[in-house]
Amino acid sequence: MQLKRPYFYAVAALPLLILLQNPKIHTPVHQISKILLKPALVAGSSVTYAVGGVRDSAITFFKTFQEQSRYQQQILTLEAKLLEYREMEKENERLRKLFDFQSQQELKSNPAHVIGWDLSLLRKTVLLDKGSRHNLKRDNTVVVAEGLVGRILEVSPEISRAILLIDPESRVSAVTSESRSHGIVTGDGSDKLLMKYINLDSGVAVGEDVITSGVGGLYPKGIAVGRIESIQRDPDGLHLTVKLTPFVHFTKMEEVLCLDFIRRDF
Repeated sequence: MQLKRPYFYAVAALPLLILLQNPKIHTPVHQISKILLKPALVAGSSVTYAVGGVRDSAITFFKTFQEQSRYQQQILTLEAKLLEYREMEKENERLRKLFDFQSQQELKSNPAHVIGWDLSLLRKTVLLDKGSRHNLKRDNTVVVAEGLVGRILEVSPEISRAILLIDPESRVSAVTSESRSHGIVTGDGSDKLLMKYINLDSGVAVGEDVITSGVGGLYPKGIAVGRIESIQRDPDGLHLTVKLTPFVHFTKMEEVLCLDFIRRDF
């Protein structure tokens, strides 16, 4: 009966294994056996070392990936908090300017936030988060630290609508700061203002500031309106019309003051 090859090698190696277990075997035999088995032992050690290295590398990779994800999330959280702090700082600066302006006024005033916009070609209005329940009234003057915004047009218990100075229907009696020339400031639907009905010999000049005159009793006197950008003669030739750059950035407003100034005894 012929033995299969694996069994044949096992039977052939059996005496060698028995000899290796016998402590009385001469040293040269042990030395020879070590030499014969060294390649197998080295190969097995290398394989074990390689497998262990791959395992350790995989563990290190996954730990690094998890730590990177955690650090990235922490960075995003810190960036969000930093953005929030910067926004709070900007808001505090705006409110500080507004309250400084408020402290200079002798009129009662109510702060409000802008919560809505209507900046179409036909209307230039904003919604405020205060209404009659907060003592706001129709025709209250609306201002920011930089100057005149407009006036309250409609009031409900909780919200109000204010018409902006740049609205074509807006009208403000004004005077130039140097030449003391009077006129009416109105919006033209753009981000500029027009000051009309100025006398030809008024002496107005480009660069002059324009403020409210107080004439008519609708707006307090002395609120900044804008600066003269250009001057031209009316088509009828009887007056001058000047173009103003308003001091207020109407599209960037977030907080305003509503001044309780209504005088109709003229």
